[in-house]
Amino acid sequence: SCGWGDAGIIIPYYFYLQTGDKTLIQKYWNQMSECVNSIFNSTTMEPDQYNTGYTGVAFGDWLGIEISGYSFMTACFTVYLNELMAQMADIIGEDATIFKDNAEMMREYTINRFVDEEGNILSATMDDGKTLAFGGAVMVDNAQTALAWALKLGLYHTEEQKQTMVNNLTASVQNKDSSIRGDYGENTIATGFLGVNILLPSLSESGENETAFDLMTSTNLASFLYSVTTGATSIWENWTGGGSRNHYSYGAASEWLYEY
Repeated sequence: SCGWGDAGIIIPYYFYLQTGDKTLIQKYWNQMSECVNSIFNSTTMEPDQYNTGYTGVAFGDWLGIEISGYSFMTACFTVYLNELMAQMADIIGEDATIFKDNAEMMREYTINRFVDEEGNILSATMDDGKTLAFGGAVMVDNAQTALAWALKLGLYHTEEQKQTMVNNLTASVQNKDSSIRGDYGENTIATGFLGVNILLPSLSESGENETAFDLMTSTNLASFLYSVTTGATSIWENWTGGGSRNHYSYGAASEWLYEY
């Protein structure tokens, strides 16, 4: 499942970033290469049809309120994994060419399929129907997760498209007068698990650091400090306290606190 099974590629890369130790990359290089190449080579990028190279259950943007379609997420992670492999190839002296080429090919496909001329992301409109929604979640275009990943991966051709993405993400997070999500307050999160770790960094990197700070310190439903107002002493799996009551998930926001 994209973003979940991909931990086998992502963790060795981040282990190196945090420690400078490249032994995990070296030890698992062949397996990582086989995995990423298999995903890319099994992907069908036709003008009117997108078949993901992933074969796992489509958990996708798990427990989001307004979720990105699974098709868009698999496209993003196919770009991302190939980018990581290219960087890891440079780190250990392997040939990065195929991964750079595949990342760029998938990036262009993703922009052409999912991003309109203005910069809106058709994360629901162009979905292939495999997305699992949980607990009343709805799949939407311009989902927070989709916008954050598009900004992280540079999924746009023009600065105007990029600015539309920034504006849409900012408006969604601010949710002024609950105009976008009527059941939720201002400065709130709509992402599931695949968007929470990049939401705050994408805002800060796009010049919206104040918006990120307002979100990080919000106590409205749904936001990082909401559960604190209810007496929680650990991080919950979802906003209402269902599922696990001791779950890392939204704790991924702590990376933003240290870096930004």
